[in-house]
Amino acid sequence: MLVAVPLDEGADSLSLGRLAEAVKVQLQAIFSVVRKNGFFHMNTLLLHRKVGASPWPVPDPTELIPAVHPGNGVGVFLDFKFPTRLDRDVKRVVWAPKAWQLEAALETVRWSQKATHDLLGRPFGGEMPYAELADFM
Repeated sequence: MLVAVPLDEGADSLSLGRLAEAVKVQLQAIFSVVRKNGFFHMNTLLLHRKVGASPWPVPDPTELIPAVHPGNGVGVFLDFKFPTRLDRDVKRVVWAPKAWQLEAALETVRWSQKATHDLLGRPFGGEMPYAELADFM
């Protein structure tokens, strides 16, 4: 699996050499944050997986980040470390994930569904609906 995200509408297509250079993008963390009243509350950040030996730059815990989608819940995020040259020259973000990275991300998403259910105190719908057997009893 290869994920490519254009950073600029006018970005040129990647050459094979630049693509090989681009896969240096590294996953550095998987974390979750509570979304409540239209904002992500960074003081609720929970680091699920840190990758690599270098310290992870923790976001400012006092920040409230506006959420794109309404509703309360727990969001899951993948944090990447990008080579500066990739951002400047290629104008693309490319990630070639390893199987364990995808499994770790999916495990965190499953955890967030239960955490959202517990936060709301009820089942929820949407793109990833979630309910527990006890909700129907």
